[in-house]
Amino acid sequence: MKIISDSWDSVSEAGKYTCATMEYAGLLSLNLVKRGGRATLSQLTRATQPVVVTLARPFVFMKDKAKRVVGRKGRHEERLEQVEERLNIDEDRWESLEERLARVEERMSSLEKRGFAPTKQLPVALKEAKLDDRRRGVLRAIMESNKLLWEQAG
Repeated sequence: MKIISDSWDSVSEAGKYTCATMEYAGLLSLNLVKRGGRATLSQLTRATQPVVVTLARPFVFMKDKAKRVVGRKGRHEERLEQVEERLNIDEDRWESLEERLARVEERMSSLEKRGFAPTKQLPVALKEAKLDDRRRGVLRAIMESNKLLWEQAG
C-alpha cells in the first residue's frame, strides 16, 4: 500500500481513488442487476403473459378490423379515382366558365364607366318595406300571445 503525504498532490490522489471506487461500485451494481434480470426474466414473462394478452386483445381486434376496412387492396384507390373524376372539370367546361367570367368583368367595367358602382348596401326600396294593416295585425297578435306566454311562465 502506498503512503500518502500531506500535500496538494495527496488530495488529488484521494480524489482519484474515490472516483475509481465509485466506478467499481457502479459496475458491480450493474452486473448484479443484469444477472438478476436474466435469472428472473423467464418467470416474470410466464407470470405476466396472460395479463398482457388479455389487455392487448381489444387493441389487436381494432387493428384487425381497421386493416380490413382500410387495407382492402384497390378499394380506396377506386374511391379516390371516383372523387378525382368528380373534381376534374373537362377543358370545354373550364373554357366556358372563363368566357362567362370575362363577359361579367366586361359588363362590370362598362357599368363602372357609366357611373354605377357596386355597393354592399341594400336598395332603398328594400330598406323601407312597408307592411299593410293586415300583416301588422298578425304580427301584433303574435307579439301579444308571446307576452302572455312569458308572463305565465315567469
